[in-house]
Amino acid sequence: MRRKHILVLIVSILLITAALTLTACKRDDAATGESRAEYVIELAVREGFDEAYLTEEVTFCNATGARLTELVFCLYPNAYGEGAEDSAYFADMLKTNKEFGGIDISNVKSDGEERAFDISGIWLTVPLGEGLDEGESVTLKLGARIDLPSGTLRFGGNDKTVRLVNFYPVLACYGDSGWERNRYSRIGDPFHTWSASYDVTVSAPENISIATSGRLISSTVDKGIKTVKAALDEGRDFAAVLSTDYSLYEASLGDVKVNYYSSSGDDKASFTAEALGIMSEYIGDFPYPKFTVCESPFYYGGMEYPGLVIVNDALGGAEKEKVIVHEIIHQWIGCAVGSDGVNESWVDESLTTYLTAYYFKLKGDEAAFRAEVDNCERQFAAFLMTEKLSSPGYVPSMNRSVYEFSTLNEYDAVVYRRGCAMYASLTELAGEKKMREAVREYYSRYKYLNATGEDLVSCFEDVMGEKARTVIYSYLNADVKCGFVAA
Repeated sequence: MRRKHILVLIVSILLITAALTLTACKRDDAATGESRAEYVIELAVREGFDEAYLTEEVTFCNATGARLTELVFCLYPNAYGEGAEDSAYFADMLKTNKEFGGIDISNVKSDGEERAFDISGIWLTVPLGEGLDEGESVTLKLGARIDLPSGTLRFGGNDKTVRLVNFYPVLACYGDSGWERNRYSRIGDPFHTWSASYDVTVSAPENISIATSGRLISSTVDKGIKTVKAALDEGRDFAAVLSTDYSLYEASLGDVKVNYYSSSGDDKASFTAEALGIMSEYIGDFPYPKFTVCESPFYYGGMEYPGLVIVNDALGGAEKEKVIVHEIIHQWIGCAVGSDGVNESWVDESLTTYLTAYYFKLKGDEAAFRAEVDNCERQFAAFLMTEKLSSPGYVPSMNRSVYEFSTLNEYDAVVYRRGCAMYASLTELAGEKKMREAVREYYSRYKYLNATGEDLVSCFEDVMGEKARTVIYSYLNADVKCGFVAA
């Protein structure tokens, strides 16, 4: 581990206090979407991007329909720890990674007194004593030290740029079987969260650019420390990217401000605003007041968070623009309309991949659209042919959890490429007008909610008729190209 040089600023904010107060939920606590929680977060980031110190206040309104005896939080930074049971790292990364990550919860208090809590892997459990009934709310304060890992995965970075994503304790979802405790996965996006409101303050040395989700409330500098305050309503997550190398380029789409943070000097702000406009016209109004794109060293092509996306800084030209468009579309499909990324990843990724291809047609480039769809079909066909040579009985079902995919290549071929082909087939059958109507209805119906796969199918069926269900399920569960159906 690196030596710990704690800044005076960090010491001043690391006053770990907590209070647990049970009150009746206000009428509007959960009136909009699935907002069952409010987060107030203060984060101080050390120069060199090796540590951060966090205080967090969470107000949770119990709208689960059950009496709760505990709250469960996801501690995703612990998946980046050395020796983590369900590690975020691929095997080759473990051999070369220099610094590992993690989050150390110092204590939890209620009513001024310390309370017991338990940490097991990526899960923090806080008992609620006598319990929390339906309609009651609880306010909990906690604090932590965060070790920021090196590398190019979602969380962490290097001494120039750090990606602060999935960095704070976030409430798990509560379902029919209780609190969800899904394992971390290196394949896919293993996240499932409720919409919530965020009030976040990020502090760092003044030479560092601070990009965040949400609308900017204020940005100040005092005694060499920059402090940025931001707020986000109806967000499933809150993300920030900090860098010493950024140039900021700006544009706008009506009232939506567009920020493009580039480490390469490539200004894509106007392109981003134009793409936002095209997809807003097709799907519906953009769901957030600000949209930020951050270039960064990154293992993947890109990654979406509400109002902020990360794009691999090694990409260029048309490939970079296509990734930007894909992450833009996720703002509607995956962020505003949430879904279970662990068990039903096809719900957002397949539709987003198809709409990324369709974007080119919306721009008037029919040939590029067809080329994108054809390329997806070819990539899937090539994967399937190779897979069946070694496993003749292999069925490329899209409807499975991320844990059931063996490789990133399989996940990409089945969920992204096959998923794109599914919606292309559906569009050919029902027509482009009905496709757009179904997408707009899906967004309108489930905006700020979590939609299941069945919710999506039912929505498309309502617009297109029974043929929509037939087409979608033939792709989800069957090898339609080879003519057999999974048992």
